[in-house]
Amino acid sequence: VKTEWTFSTCASDGSSVDGFFSITYFKGSSYLYAQPLSVPSNVGAEQLEILINQAWPSLSAMHVSRDPNMECSSENSWIWTLLFDDDWPFDTIFQTNGDDLVGSATVSEPENRRTSQVLMGTFALTNPLTESTTREIPYDASGALMRDIIEADLQLDVSRISVYNTDENDDRPELGRQWKITFLGRTSADAINMDVPTLQASG
Repeated sequence: VKTEWTFSTCASDGSSVDGFFSITYFKGSSYLYAQPLSVPSNVGAEQLEILINQAWPSLSAMHVSRDPNMECSSENSWIWTLLFDDDWPFDTIFQTNGDDLVGSATVSEPENRRTSQVLMGTFALTNPLTESTTREIPYDASGALMRDIIEADLQLDVSRISVYNTDENDDRPELGRQWKITFLGRTSADAINMDVPTLQASG
């Protein structure tokens, strides 16, 4: 998962963005990691990346870009994007402050978005022998819910289910979840023990 933070400057029509704004880095919702970083309003991408790395060395896995703010008609207005690699800590928050900008100039609050997909939604399981299919199963289904659905919808007896989130560095189901299911043996019409078929997933 990669994460982007974007913020921008703007001023009223016909004016220019000047002065300084600050960026503050929080761990969690309230823990101030370090003193706010004050930067000039026209700071370039490379310069901002250097300043952030010097102020907050733990954020070294980062790339900064700067583009003109086309939604703003004032001069010297920009959009900065901070792109972090997939080891980005999810409890980190950025805030900006434009009190030291000149005149009508403002700086937006940073917006956070994921740039690569994480798991969401639902999927279903199908028994290829009977062609029966389960109801929609949430991507983060617990072992108990998975057991209930399989036994009710596919008429298969479950012995036990182990559930694991697959990302070793971030224990969240959005990054991958695995279910290891052990079935009880089933008996055919002529009382012969049969293996449970490999279920097919769709979604």
